[in-house]
Amino acid sequence: MNTSFFSQAYARLNASTPVFFKKLGNFGVAAAAGGGALITPEIAGAHFPTIITKIGAHLLTAGAIVKAVSHFAVDDPSTLPGGINAPVSGSQPPVA
Repeated sequence: MNTSFFSQAYARLNASTPVFFKKLGNFGVAAAAGGGALITPEIAGAHFPTIITKIGAHLLTAGAIVKAVSHFAVDDPSTLPGGINAPVSGSQPPVA
């Protein structure tokens, strides 16, 4: 049974997330907020050292990525459409 990439992603986003990944997602949000706080004065016209602005930008980016990736983790992959080993439409079959 082939399922599309988007239906798999939608099912993963609506499935329950493990506790570890919920905490990891919260950490990602906190890192993104801290990074945003570090780059905001630069946008408003204040001049911070460049290294602080760069650290803030990296924290913001990393936090957003961690949150997005952690949201796709699921407790029970067998509940996804097609199960855990279902091929995604358009994917290549495994080479034996």
